[in-house]
Amino acid sequence: LIHVSNAAGLGFFDSRKMCFEKEKLAEMGVDVNWLPDVCTEIEKLGTYRGRTVTTAIGDNQASFLGAAGDEENTLLVNMGTGGQISVLSGQYFSGDGIEARPFLNGKYLLAGASLCGGKAYALLEQFFRKIVKEATGQEQPLYKVMEKMARTGRDQNSERTESRKIKVETTFDGTRVNPEKSGSITQVYSENFTPEDFCYGVLKGMSTELYQMYMTIQKGTGIKIRRMIGSGNGLRKNPVLCEIIADMFKAELVLAECEEEAATGAAMSSSMYNYINSPR
Repeated sequence: LIHVSNAAGLGFFDSRKMCFEKEKLAEMGVDVNWLPDVCTEIEKLGTYRGRTVTTAIGDNQASFLGAAGDEENTLLVNMGTGGQISVLSGQYFSGDGIEARPFLNGKYLLAGASLCGGKAYALLEQFFRKIVKEATGQEQPLYKVMEKMARTGRDQNSERTESRKIKVETTFDGTRVNPEKSGSITQVYSENFTPEDFCYGVLKGMSTELYQMYMTIQKGTGIKIRRMIGSGNGLRKNPVLCEIIADMFKAELVLAECEEEAATGAAMSSSMYNYINSPR
């Protein structure tokens, strides 16, 4: 027995009907008797050392629950190696690069993910580090220096028109919709060919890819976010990126109180079962 939020991740799952697409699988010669049973609520599986063990929820769902709770019109922005946005919704919606992932209580997480989120900034750091090593023979992490340069770049770009700002598409590993897509750096002029502009441009590019996914959701559902939560080390360790995202999404970005969001959400989902089923 598994929860729908995990079942959907196995594939060939109808998230509208909350069941596996058994007819399609049977046509392919798959023995559907191997499929697990599916539940839409948190269910008890057994006990371990006197404690109740319940069905687990998906990783994305657990992260959202741990970081943002279960309020609709809440946007979770996660920036790790990849980037991800998740919006809790009472309605099903899927679009270009957007999945409707089953959540709790019949709700969905409308999720979009970039393949190269924080990795894009790490690639730039490695680029700078190689130059420094060749010039000085020393190899040290440069993120603190880059944070300072990114802030300078942000200040410099605040005085420029959009057409005179470096534009970086950070799709260096493609996208989920188009794996062959490459990244790009355009609108390069003599005055913005600086390391400060490149630092700022990469951070803005990381944010823009996620913002475009949010706009797909917003246009398709009419959802407007009331609250925006940030998680992942890419945000916790980069205040300039937090500022760029807050400006772009036109909402205050508040970092999640807990740092292990998925573990927290997993515990919360199990405690919800215990609360609902405890004697009053």
